Amino acid sequence: MENRSLLENVTIGANERTQAAKRIVQATLEGIGRSEDASILSSSLLVADLKLLLNGTLDESEIMVMVGEVQTKTKSKTTSKISPQSSPRNADVQMFSADRHAARILDAHESYDCLQREFDVNDPTFDTDEAASVLEKCRILVLRNVFSEQILQRTLSRYQQFTKDVRSGRIHRDGTTTYGGDYFILKEDKYRLNYMIPRELASEDILANEHVLEILSHYRLLDEDFIVNHSGTLNAQPGAPPQAWHADAEYLYGDRSFEEFGIAGQDLPPFAISMFTPLLKMTHDHGPTEFCLGTAHFRGYDSNVPDQGENRMVGEVITNLHQWDQIPNGRICPEGFRRTPLLGLGDVVLFDYMLSHRGGANKSNDLRSMLFTVYSRKWYKDWTFDISNDEDETEFQRLTKTTRFAVIQTEDI
Repeated sequence: MENRSLLENVTIGANERTQAAKRIVQATLEGIGRSEDASILSSSLLVADLKLLLNGTLDESEIMVMVGEVQTKTKSKTTSKISPQSSPRNADVQMFSADRHAARILDAHESYDCLQREFDVNDPTFDTDEAASVLEKCRILVLRNVFSEQILQRTLSRYQQFTKDVRSGRIHRDGTTTYGGDYFILKEDKYRLNYMIPRELASEDILANEHVLEILSHYRLLDEDFIVNHSGTLNAQPGAPPQAWHADAEYLYGDRSFEEFGIAGQDLPPFAISMFTPLLKMTHDHGPTEFCLGTAHFRGYDSNVPDQGENRMVGEVITNLHQWDQIPNGRICPEGFRRTPLLGLGDVVLFDYMLSHRGGANKSNDLRSMLFTVYSRKWYKDWTFDISNDEDETEFQRLTKTTRFAVIQTEDI
């Protein structure tokens, strides 16, 4: 059947057309809200169907806002099912939050965009807006042929010399960073050693690639005034076991953000995005990085994330992922969320700082070396290369560690 808009034959102006579309959506949603099965309001298919019927008259965000308003009104009918410890308002917030985060997780589940799609920047049809849309949806994006082999070989030789100088003692291992970090070498275990590079090794060809910058500058990602937070190499020696699953930082407002503020997961856009590119031609034996999609949506929830009641967290797909995210080590990321892109020289993967990932086991005879760069919003401070709860640090030292002070010059008078 040919798709036809509900408003196709209405000969009115654009503004009146929009208002008519809103009235249709409002009446439809309120009718569903009064029905016996108001849980339909939580279905992502409902939004998709409404978009199809209205043929673009309203965008998805406008429809989602209207759905949320009707959900909030409808949930008042279920307050008798709320535990005595929770107020009706808090229960509404929990249910609605669970619904919206679950919907986004399900958008990533078994999604071609998220599990398989990649972009070749040399393809004449390559579209940075489309690539940015995939990164916003999936929180991961694979780009092919971003850097030339010549650029990477030049970068590799400089990094190898830097590493050699550190190992020989020519460069002291006890250096710090320009932003108050306590060290620039992070030793995870006897197999894994990560270096932050000095400014002299910062390459414009690597850090300021036009395709990467254009994608990240999208307003739903890092926006236009983002910065390079830090850059370096991740090195796994032969025999290195898989890393523990991890996200690279805590959620902005902590693990209890949802409970305290009603904000969690991807209610906020990314504040930092990592870029990985290998410094060798990767094979499966090198242990490429594994990603567990959907996990960024759980950030800001504590272990008591709503997973039962009349919301979509009750779905098996969601609860399985949530249970895995609570205790992931030694377990395989649930089917439909697992992605392990195999990157060639010049390829990159961009991913949200909140996405669970791990380096794989290095079963090869090669040092697996990856170049990483963290881009972030200009106000974000990363503490990866800093001693947590340093007992030798006074309170005043902690408070002023990254404070901006005047740099003054004096002259003899």
